[in-house]
Amino acid sequence: MKCIELTEERKSTLLEMCKVLFSEYKYYGWSELYDGSKSDLIGIMFYKEDGTVINIHWFEFCMTHLINALAWENIKTDILADCEYEDARLKYLLELAKDRSDPGQYHPIDYLYEEFKKLKI
Repeated sequence: MKCIELTEERKSTLLEMCKVLFSEYKYYGWSELYDGSKSDLIGIMFYKEDGTVINIHWFEFCMTHLINALAWENIKTDILADCEYEDARLKYLLELAKDRSDPGQYHPIDYLYEEFKKLKI
C-alpha cells in the first residue's frame, strides 16, 4: 500500500478550507508533531484569540473535524438537521474508506476539497 503524501499544494488546499470552515481561529499553520519515535508527522495548528493553540495530525483532522464541519454545511432544514448531517458525514467517510486498486484512489484532501467546492459557502 502506498503512503498518503501531503504535498505543498494539498497543504494550501487544506488551509483554504480551514479559513472558511473554522473561522473562529485567527491563524492556521503547520508544525511537526512528535510521538516519541518520529519527528516527521505533520500537524496542523490552530490559534485562538485567547492564545490557545490546538495541534492535530493532518490526517486525523481531515477524518474527524473537517468531515464534521463539511457535514454541518449540508444542513438545509431544522426539522431534518440530524439526518442531513449524519447522511453527509457517512457519505464522506464511506467514500474515503472504499478500497480502490486502481490509480484513482482518492487522497482525503482532494476528495474533501471537491465536496467543499460543491457547497454554497
